[in-house]
Amino acid sequence: MTRQTIASASPYEPVIGFSRAVRIGNVIAVGGTAPLGPDGKTVAGDAAAQARRCIDIAAEVLARAGAGLADVIRTRTFLARAADWEAVGRVHGERFGAIRPASTMVVVAGFLDPAWLVEMEFDAVLEEDERPSTGNTAMDADRLRASAADKEPPAGLSGPVAAMWHAAKGEWDRAHRIVQDDESKSAAWVHAHLHRVDGDEANAGYWYGRADKPHAGGKLDDEWQAIVTALLTEGGV
Repeated sequence: MTRQTIASASPYEPVIGFSRAVRIGNVIAVGGTAPLGPDGKTVAGDAAAQARRCIDIAAEVLARAGAGLADVIRTRTFLARAADWEAVGRVHGERFGAIRPASTMVVVAGFLDPAWLVEMEFDAVLEEDERPSTGNTAMDADRLRASAADKEPPAGLSGPVAAMWHAAKGEWDRAHRIVQDDESKSAAWVHAHLHRVDGDEANAGYWYGRADKPHAGGKLDDEWQAIVTALLTEGGV
């Protein structure tokens, strides 16, 4: 059974020797997630703000594993202060109120960084046959673009398609991070598109070569549609 490991910006991962998330089969475990920003530093704010950041990190790594928050079946929340339980609980309810995973919330003696007020873990399970409908791939691409108005991507997307979903939202950095460790030709095609968006034609050309695709021309929106349609048609979800 294939094992997929997913890293994040945490400076502790290479030191301690752990992954932000691990997927084996249809099971995804997201390890203890602290409120760290993309720069590896603790985000500013109260416990509620830190909890939102923890969940945002989890949503991003779940997307890279082909899942979403809707696939979460269990959460564990660790608090530095019991007084923060209501504020953190409300944030949890904002993101999981309709999902209702099994959940545990406990108060601990402290964290590795005294600035952390909360840390969270997440377990997710995907249905083995969970796929967006591909009966009409052009409509699927349109529906995927339309869903970019949502907070989270649809469940069951592969990393490359999830990256294109974030690209449709204008979240270029998140899109890049999702495919940064993916060596597939599909991911290379996404990289090429994202570099075109950045106006970096030199790197775009390199990634088109890695993807074994001709250097694209024309409108970026048309290319987005073509890539998503091809990924869906080729089973890239």
